Amino acid sequence: MILKAFLTVGALTGVSRILGFLRDITIANFFGTSTSADAFVMAFRLPNLFRRLFAEGAYTAAFVPIYASTLADKGQKEATLFANRSSMVLAAFLALLSLLAIIFMPFVVQLIAPGFVGDQGKFDLTVSLSRIMFVYLIFMALTAHLSGILNSHRKFAVAAGAPVVLNLIFLVALLIVIPFIYASIYVLAYAVAVAGVAQCLLVFVAVRRIPVKLALVKPKADEAVKKLFRLIGPGLVTGGAQQLNLVVGSAIASLQSGAASYLYFADRVYQLPLGLVGVALGVVLLPQLSSLFRSDSKEQANDLMNSGLELALLFTLPATAALFVIAEPVVIGLFERGAFDRSSSTSTAAALMAYAIGLPSFVLAKVLAPGFFAQQNTKTPMYYALWTIGLNLILALVLGYYWGFVGIALATSIAGWVNAALLAFGLRKRGLWWWNKQLLVQTSKLALCSFAMACLLFLLLPWFQSWLNGDAVTKIMALVGLVSTGLICFFLLAVVTKTTSLRGLKRQLAKKS
Repeated sequence: MILKAFLTVGALTGVSRILGFLRDITIANFFGTSTSADAFVMAFRLPNLFRRLFAEGAYTAAFVPIYASTLADKGQKEATLFANRSSMVLAAFLALLSLLAIIFMPFVVQLIAPGFVGDQGKFDLTVSLSRIMFVYLIFMALTAHLSGILNSHRKFAVAAGAPVVLNLIFLVALLIVIPFIYASIYVLAYAVAVAGVAQCLLVFVAVRRIPVKLALVKPKADEAVKKLFRLIGPGLVTGGAQQLNLVVGSAIASLQSGAASYLYFADRVYQLPLGLVGVALGVVLLPQLSSLFRSDSKEQANDLMNSGLELALLFTLPATAALFVIAEPVVIGLFERGAFDRSSSTSTAAALMAYAIGLPSFVLAKVLAPGFFAQQNTKTPMYYALWTIGLNLILALVLGYYWGFVGIALATSIAGWVNAALLAFGLRKRGLWWWNKQLLVQTSKLALCSFAMACLLFLLLPWFQSWLNGDAVTKIMALVGLVSTGLICFFLLAVVTKTTSLRGLKRQLAKKS
C-alpha cells in the first residue's frame, strides 16, 4: 500500500532528521557560530547539495521511470543490464568530476562562499574541509543508484534508512572523538567521507537480496543509458531547485559574519517536516505514478496526486504556523547551550520564520514534480526551476541588502512558492493534474485550524518566557510544552471541523496501491 510505504519512508527519514538534530545541537554546542562553524557549514553545503540532488532529486527521478519501464517491457535481465551499465558510466563520470573538483576547489569555494575570500584563514579552512568531504559524492551517487533499484521493486526501507548512518557516524565523531581524542573541525569532515562509504555498502547488501545480479561490466552508453543521462541534466536543476536556492543564499550570506551559520541551523529545523512528508511522498509516488501513466490511467494518477497533496498539507500547514509563531523557543530549546548564545538564537529564529513561510511550497513541489518525472519529462520542470533560481538570486540580492540574512531566507521561500505554482499550472495545462472539491475544502479547513492553533501559541508565549531563560533542561521543557499544546489544539480543532483524517486518507490511497 502507498500509505504503508509513505509511513515507512517518513518514519525512517524522521529518525534520520532527529539524529541530524542531535548532530547539529552538538555542533552548535562545540563550535557555535564561530569561524570554524561558518567554514564547516559552507563546506558541508557541497556534499549536502549532491546528497539531496542524487538521493532525493535528479538521479532518482531519471533512473526509476526508465528502470521500471525496462523491467515491465523487457524483463529483469534487461533491467539489470541497464542498471549495471549505468552504474559503471556514473562511477567513471563522478570519479573524474571529483578529481577535478578537488584540484580546483579554491575556485569552487570562491563561488559558494565569496565572502570568505577576504579572510584567508576561513577561506583556506573551507577549501580543506571541502576537499575531504567531496569524496562523499562518489559513494552518495552510487547509493542513490542502488536506492533507485530498491524503490523500483517497492523496497523502500533500507534506502530511506541509509541517511541514518551518516548521522550516527557524525554523533560518534562529536561525542567520542572530538571530546576525548582529537578536538578539531576536521574530524567532522572525515566523518562525512566515512559515512559515504558506509551508506553505499548498506544499500549494496540490500540490493543483493532482490533478483538483481549486480556485476562489474564494461561501461557502455547504449540507448537506455544515454536517455538516462539526457534526463539527469535537466533533473539536476529541477530536483535540486530548492537546494540550489539555498546554496545561492548561503553564498550571499557569506558576506556577513555568522550569517551562513544562522541560515544553516534554521534550515536544519524546517528540514524535519520537509523530510518527514515531502521527501517521503516524492520517493513513494514516483514508481506508482510511472506505472499509472504507462497504463494511461490519468484519473487514478490524478487522484493519487491529490491524496498526496492532502496528506502533505495535513502535516505542513500546522508545522508552518507553529514554526512562524514559536521560532525563537524552538531554536532556544534545540540549540542554545555552550558556544551558541541568545544572540545566535535570536538571529537563527528570524531566519527560521522566513523559511517557514515557504515550507508548504517545498513539500508541494516534491508531490507535483513526480507528475512530470513519471513521464520521463525533466525538461519542463527544469525551465520552471531556472526561472525560480534566477528569481531567488535577484530577490536574495535585493532583500538581503535591506534585511540581511533574513531577506535571503525570505527570497528562498518566495522562489519556492513560484516553483510550486509553475509545477501545478504546468501539470494542469497538460491535463495531468486537476484539483478536486475535496482537496479545496480540506485545505481551507486545515488553514483555519492551523491559524487558530498559531493564535493560541502566540497568547501562551509570555507564560513560557521565564522557562526559556532557565537552564538547558528548563528550555527543553518549555519547548515540549509549547509543541504539545499546539499539537493537542490542532488535533481537537481538526476533530471538531471534521478535517482530513488519516483513516480517510488510508481508504483513498489503498485504492491506488
